[in-house]
Amino acid sequence: MNTTSCRLLNIGKILGASPAQQQCRSTANGSSSLNLCTLSVSPSVSMFDQKVSIRIHGLPSHGMATLQAWMYQKWRGKDTLFVSYGRYYADPNGEIDLDRHPSLSGTYTGVDSMGLFWSMGSLPGHPKDIRVAIRKAQEPILINLAVFSGHITVDESSIAMKTITPLCTCTITRLFKAPDVKRIEIKEGNIRGALFLPPGNGPFLGVIDMYGGAGGLRDARAGLLATRGFAILALAYLKHQDLPEEITGIRLEYFQEAARWFSSHPAVIPDGIGVIGLSYGGMLSLCMACLCPQVKAVVNINGPPFAMHDLWHQGKLFMKQKYPDTIKSDEMGYVFIGPHEYTRENFIPVWKSETHILCLCGDDDGHSRSQWLLDLKDCYPEDKQHKINVVVYPGAGHLLEPPYTPHCLYCFSPALKQHGLWGGSPVPHATAQLDGWQRAVLFLKTILTQETKSSKVVMCSAGEKASM
Repeated sequence: MNTTSCRLLNIGKILGASPAQQQCRSTANGSSSLNLCTLSVSPSVSMFDQKVSIRIHGLPSHGMATLQAWMYQKWRGKDTLFVSYGRYYADPNGEIDLDRHPSLSGTYTGVDSMGLFWSMGSLPGHPKDIRVAIRKAQEPILINLAVFSGHITVDESSIAMKTITPLCTCTITRLFKAPDVKRIEIKEGNIRGALFLPPGNGPFLGVIDMYGGAGGLRDARAGLLATRGFAILALAYLKHQDLPEEITGIRLEYFQEAARWFSSHPAVIPDGIGVIGLSYGGMLSLCMACLCPQVKAVVNINGPPFAMHDLWHQGKLFMKQKYPDTIKSDEMGYVFIGPHEYTRENFIPVWKSETHILCLCGDDDGHSRSQWLLDLKDCYPEDKQHKINVVVYPGAGHLLEPPYTPHCLYCFSPALKQHGLWGGSPVPHATAQLDGWQRAVLFLKTILTQETKSSKVVMCSAGEKASM
């Protein structure tokens, strides 16, 4: 039977320990206990985009309890602590079920079994400009949970962790790639990236995955998509191995080569591929819709629709702006303001292609504007309006990641070489991430499956015609 190490720990020692020292013992179902109190998480090992159930048993009837979650993640080369918590009342049976019982206060409120995950942030008094930016799909995340008696305030918990002993603790594992998904490093011609293949013989629906202008190879989202049944090429295009170091060094021929290679791979259904891109990667996905006949479906996440090296790169595109009152007033950051005036000629002309487009955007994005994508939709003729869908999420920011990723309002941006204000508020941003992820997966499966069926019909018709 698969088990993880397990023991009850002093919360202060846990938080002061390095990540390697944070292992708690737990049974296979992810539970541990002290006296009558038990904390269970099901499943204890889950995919990052998978909902879990969290239950506490053995509390006094209507008793007060605080449930805290924390994890360490690398941010700018340092182990960084992310924490969340909720305060609850047990029911008459002394139980708290996060699927049924609300958090009365804390980093989130209301009934939400995943609230402790998406509401994670820094401890009070610590820098706020941190982000959960997972790069490698093969690196699991360990999340620790601890139950405390009573309703502990934020300040008290951050100070008293060294002395207050939890009633019970548990460690769970979140994965970005199922164990049976293969990851293959790719260095084919000029192409650099990683290929993810689901279990089975295939071929599979194929999707190219790209991130933003920070560069490097980020393949965690690719691992999640492969776990959902796609063959995925996580495509690097900047600041990785021998690829260009600056955006101005990018050539569109690179993406055409990637589309040709990937669509002809034996593990990929050859009738058409999809592309998903965030931010600058979203803009590049629109370019690929125009330039690559293999691309049949595009998910553009907050990517501006302006042609590369056109208005998006001209003039003073950034302005310094003070952050909101919730952030220290002496901190400054950059927000992308883009062109105020533009015409149809400034857009990437995706309406000329036959590619189906899904645009996901937040209306509180500090680096792109949802109105740009709505205006792009207006460029489509009436008979092609069905080929583009623009979904605008109120209160969501720029960094729309897979569901349950903690919201990041602002942080250092390697692309800007300054702090970037990403925008959004935690609750609507979390809602947008969950809905957007579900829409994207369904859209890619639906369109690419339709393309496959369409291709088979055409082939069958051509065969009948030839035999006449």
